[in-house]
Amino acid sequence: REFPFDRFDKFFTINYLLLNVRSGRMRYSSAGHPAPLLVRADGSWRLLDAGGPIVGVDGITPFDEGEVQLLAGDRIYLYSDGITEHMSDNNEQFGVERMIRRLVGQRRRSLDESCGKLLTTLQDYNRVPTFRDDVTLFACEYRGPG
Repeated sequence: REFPFDRFDKFFTINYLLLNVRSGRMRYSSAGHPAPLLVRADGSWRLLDAGGPIVGVDGITPFDEGEVQLLAGDRIYLYSDGITEHMSDNNEQFGVERMIRRLVGQRRRSLDESCGKLLTTLQDYNRVPTFRDDVTLFACEYRGPG
C-alpha cells in the first residue's frame, strides 16, 4: 500500500527474509521475485515460494509469509531471473531445474566455490562471456546457533 504505481510510476520485486540466528527460524516472503532456494545439508531442497505480486501494482492483494527451520549446513540462495532466463545458443533457457541441480551438486563446496561454479556454468551455457540481463546471486549458510 505504501508504494502504489499510480503515485510513484514504478513497481519492484523483492525477497524478504528474517532470520533468528539463535534458533534458526526464518520467516520469508517474495513479491514477484524468484523464490529463494533452500538447499539442506543432506541434499534435499525446497523453493521458498510464499509471497504475493510485485510491489506497486496491487496494494489490496495480501502477501503470504512462510516460515522454515534452518539446520546447521543449510543454505539459502537468492537469485535474479537473469540466471534462470539465460539463453543457450539454441534458445533454451537455463531454467530453475538446471540451477537447482547445479547448486545441490555443489553443496559440499564452500559457498564461494558453489556460486562461482554456477556462474561459470552459466557463461559456458552459451559460450558468450557477457549476459543479456542482470545476473545476481547471493548465498548464505546457516552454521547453527552460536
